[in-house]
This record gives sequence, structure tokens and C-alpha cells, in this order.
Amino acid sequence: MTIEEPTTRVLVIDDHAVVRAGLCALLDLEGGIDVVAEAGDGEAGFRAYVDITPDVVVMDLRLPGISGLETIRRIVARTSGVKILAFSIHEDTAFVTQALQAGARGYVAKSAASKVVIYAIGQIALGNIYLEPDVAQRLAVEKTKGPNSPFAIRHSPG
Repeated sequence: MTIEEPTTRVLVIDDHAVVRAGLCALLDLEGGIDVVAEAGDGEAGFRAYVDITPDVVVMDLRLPGISGLETIRRIVARTSGVKILAFSIHEDTAFVTQALQAGARGYVAKSAASKVVIYAIGQIALGNIYLEPDVAQRLAVEKTKGPNSPFAIRHSPG
């Protein structure tokens, strides 16, 4: 008798069919991850979430119709503690902050290596928060800006 590894059920929401297909194929190759649904816009993604209630939602922020941020807000309003990974082309910390404030539990840029995306999904499935290290560092530096910041340039009196 063998003990099966628990499977993480994933919903993928992205408006680019080729990105969706590639991500789904990548995840389907990974043991322990099962893509249970996919959607090409926020409305369809929200409906799929309601119908299926996956373990993790991996979604783009720029979607036709209702935005990815609004889709995140709607899903979070329906189910607190939902596990959402924002998967976006945008690497600017403003997008990261907005996604986290909307209720995402993680953020990975589409430029990330496939193993990073898989790792992020695993971390979020476990209930953790995941940010790529360089994104987390930029976010931390940005949050410490101001006159009392350790990164502020100080001039000696003279």
C-alpha cells in the first residue's frame, strides 16, 4: 500500500491563451498539482472559483472585463483565507502592493523560472505568503523610504 501525495487543485486565470496553456501544461507535469479549471477573464474566473473552489488560484492582474485586482477582491469577499497567487508581467512594487492589499497571498512575475512558480504555488497551498526574493527586497526598501530611513542619504553638518 502506498501513500499518495496530496494534490493541490489549481485554477488558472489569464487572458492570454498561450500563457494559460503553457502554465497549465507546466503544472500538469508537476506531481501533486492538478489544474482543475482555467479562465480567460475575471468574470469567468470568479464563476469557476465559485463552482470549483480550488485550493490555489493563479491569476493575472490585467484581465478583460473586471480586472484581476477586482476579481481577487470578489473571491476574497466570498471566501476569507483563500489562497491566490498573482502572476503578472508587472514587476513594479505598486502592482505587488495592490495585489497583496486586494487579498493575494503571493506575487510572481511572468519572467520567473518555472520552478519558482511551482515553489510559490506550493508555499501558498501550505498557507504561507510568497514573494520572489528580489520583489520582496524592493518592496521592503520602498516601505522604508522617508527621512528616518536607514537608506536615506545623510549629510554631515559642516
